[in-house]
Amino acid sequence: MTQEGVSRPTPADFAAIFAQSGEAQAVCSRTGIVLAANQAFLLLVRRPEDAVVGASFFDLLDPRERVALGTRLERLLAGPVHALERDVRLVDGRGQRLWGALCLSVVLPDADTDSGGPPLPDPDADVLLVAQLRDITEAKQLEQMLVESERRHRTIFSSLSEGFIQVDGQGAVVEVNDALCRMLGLGRVDLIGRPVTSVLTPEGCATLAVEFVPDAAMSQAFTLSLRHAEGREVLAAVYPARLAESAGGGFIALMVDMTEHRRAERELAVREEHYRTLVTSMQDGLVLIRGVRFDFVNDAFGRILGLDPAVLTGRPFADVIADEDLPRVQRSHERRLRGEPVPNEYEIRLKRADGTLAVVNLHVALVTGADGTKVAVATVKDITERKRAEDERRKLSSALDQAAAAVVITDARGVIDYVNDRFTALTGWTAAELVGRHASALADPEAPAEDAFAQALAGGQAWKGEARALRKDGEAYWETVSVAPVRDDAGAVTHFVAVKEDITQRKETERRVWQQANFDAVTGLPNRVLFQDRLHQDLTRARRKDERLCLMFIDLDRFKLVNDTLGHEAGDELLVEVGRRLTACVRESDTVARLAGDEFTILLPEPGTATDIAAVAERVLAALRRGFVIAGGREVFIGGSIGISIFPDHGEDASTLLKHADAAMYRAKDLGRNTHCVYSEDLGAEAAARLELEGELRQALGRGEIVVLFHPVVDAAERRVTGAEALVRWNHPTRGQLPPAVFLPLAEEIGLIHDIGRHVLRFACAEAAAWRREVGEDAAPAVSVNVSDAQLVQGRLADAVADALAHSGLPPGALMLELSESVLLREEAAVGRALEALSAQGVMLALDDFGTGYASLQHLRRYPFRTLKLHRSFVRDMMGDEEDRRLVETVIAMARALGLQVVAAGVEQPEQLAWLRARYCDSVQGYLFGQPLAPEAFRDTLRRPVQVAEAPAG
Repeated sequence: MTQEGVSRPTPADFAAIFAQSGEAQAVCSRTGIVLAANQAFLLLVRRPEDAVVGASFFDLLDPRERVALGTRLERLLAGPVHALERDVRLVDGRGQRLWGALCLSVVLPDADTDSGGPPLPDPDADVLLVAQLRDITEAKQLEQMLVESERRHRTIFSSLSEGFIQVDGQGAVVEVNDALCRMLGLGRVDLIGRPVTSVLTPEGCATLAVEFVPDAAMSQAFTLSLRHAEGREVLAAVYPARLAESAGGGFIALMVDMTEHRRAERELAVREEHYRTLVTSMQDGLVLIRGVRFDFVNDAFGRILGLDPAVLTGRPFADVIADEDLPRVQRSHERRLRGEPVPNEYEIRLKRADGTLAVVNLHVALVTGADGTKVAVATVKDITERKRAEDERRKLSSALDQAAAAVVITDARGVIDYVNDRFTALTGWTAAELVGRHASALADPEAPAEDAFAQALAGGQAWKGEARALRKDGEAYWETVSVAPVRDDAGAVTHFVAVKEDITQRKETERRVWQQANFDAVTGLPNRVLFQDRLHQDLTRARRKDERLCLMFIDLDRFKLVNDTLGHEAGDELLVEVGRRLTACVRESDTVARLAGDEFTILLPEPGTATDIAAVAERVLAALRRGFVIAGGREVFIGGSIGISIFPDHGEDASTLLKHADAAMYRAKDLGRNTHCVYSEDLGAEAAARLELEGELRQALGRGEIVVLFHPVVDAAERRVTGAEALVRWNHPTRGQLPPAVFLPLAEEIGLIHDIGRHVLRFACAEAAAWRREVGEDAAPAVSVNVSDAQLVQGRLADAVADALAHSGLPPGALMLELSESVLLREEAAVGRALEALSAQGVMLALDDFGTGYASLQHLRRYPFRTLKLHRSFVRDMMGDEEDRRLVETVIAMARALGLQVVAAGVEQPEQLAWLRARYCDSVQGYLFGQPLAPEAFRDTLRRPVQVAEAPAG
């Protein structure tokens, strides 16, 4: 009973409704077997019930329809759309062919069969299909009768700029016309070469997937949902035609904006009204001339002349042409009617109602009407204002040629219309060489792009600033640039005027002043001012990226003796050579500075392990110990004492780091000079603790203390687990679970990294094989294992991988090896051989922590990487950092262009996931989906949907 006491309809009631319905309906299994059909359905197909029920629904179709509908049905069952509407051809019981409007709906297994709709004869079926059929044979016959009417209107339609698109067999856009660009608010460069799905809404993608069936005819018009550049939906009626495989496959289509008139094409009267509306609403005039009289005139042509179109229809076209132009136009018209070659486009003047003349651009095409007569179709563009503007520009150019400043005028797109004499003298270009070219040809390609300038021009705003440009001979020079837009009466930008002055001499003076203020006059190295600036910048970056920073404070030993003995000139020679040697000991990204006297500093961003830092210090000391030849051939020997402090271990700010590095330097001097010392409050205790940890680590593997956790990698679009990263941990008996950063660097130093790596690899492969047995090969995720640089280059990694795969039975394609960008700094040939050996085994390769500074496009093309994994620091900060957002978006776009998958690590917030999904990031990983799990717990997650953590760890 309902709340009002009315009995709920029984299944028998619904069965009666189904049987007595006047609409033809049938219920089918997911394979198309008819399970039930009502009387209206049997009457429509003219077959008895026993010939329909139990038979395949496809047997009722014309053979030409079966393959295409079958393929669409498969996609319908697999996709997000649960209803399919299509006109189909059928064969009735008498062998006659008829047309039917078919609506095929999917009834999911969890649907409540007691709640309405046709009865479900087979309640155990997994999915049912409800077919509704309507006889539209007469409508189709009427449609054929309308073809001739449509052909008459195509004459007018051919002059319009309807949307046109060509798509190749891979779904990439090959060609579009300007009308489609306007329809979508995009430029050709935004469309050509991109997937057609990039301009479709999700609903549009699903529709195209159903309609575009390989090897099937594609002649049916359909409605497609597109996405405008502003984000709004555009509904277009698509008239497609498939291209032959010999022409590259794919299809071409006319697209009519049907957002407001999506059903206009279905009825002749509405269709004719639609075409007439399009024609009469054109901004340009459109006329049809039959013989010598206007057969049709649109509203735009009437507006050009200031007359009602009805007044013009039937009048001789000669009535509106200027007397001086009439003989020329009449001769061209007569020759065109005789089939002689004449220009299709020319300018003429027309008489307006107010007695003035309008200058128009005329484009004429001759077509044959339905009655066989020749009809001239002409589009008429009013260019009166443009001609007036050209006259004004000619007057302006005469004045500008006398100006002292260089002047450039471009159109709204940046194409050069005019340069004055001063500009040609400044650059060496002639006006003939520049007019018609884009203004970007004048910029120095090596100069950084000025975002504010581009944004100002895009917004039609004025801009003033400095820029580096090139003269014709390739010489770069500096100029001040003032750019202002020129607007028409409607406020639209038509041109930009740029006034330029050469400031090369001033910039050179500024450069010298800046050099003197920031660089040491003796060595040419950064001085204390610039060093402090770079230290603050590196600290800011290290905090944001969660990285370390090393500061070395170097004091030369025995320099004062050389300076006092051989003089200041010899001392300066020695300082210059010291600067060269120090610079040679470090990377280009590091900073070597001279603070004062014999004090130098070195900044090492991302310095690596303590061993790496010590290696740099020893390299510096070795360079200082070698003899220096100065003062006309005199060889002298000095040394150095180095104090080292590290952010954040020894200080959070520049002052503290400098103070501690200075203190460590004096400690090095106390230890006998010519050595280095790392700042520590108790160096002895630290060394003892390290030795103890090393001994415990050597026994940890044998004791089973090295364990492996798994962290899910989730498909960003479908939100299902597609991978799992194996993460190593040390279950220390007294210190608890230790992260890899604590013990893996030590393992590399003492040679245990290969044993630990083999253990993790074997365990991860065995677990992944178990997943495949438990949840099935298709549902089981791939497993990814991190590989250190030493494992790849020094160890027999390919052998270890082969052993792990053979021991576990895991297919190679289910294993991914993650390598850090730092491996790309190693010897190229060795890295290439190791990666090729792994790729040959069939395992997948991923570049981990992408974006931290080492990889280049050349590396991505040279090595067989399949996946890029974005460093978590970029993802973590991107919602509040525009620079990180641009970097992430660029990496995703670059990876898609190179055919690489992208995994974004460090996803902790739903907003990050939504942003990444909108940029088509393939997969995500982070605490949003939970913490790394023990093997048993991770297996449990594979049996349930992906859950978003309520309070993701930060």
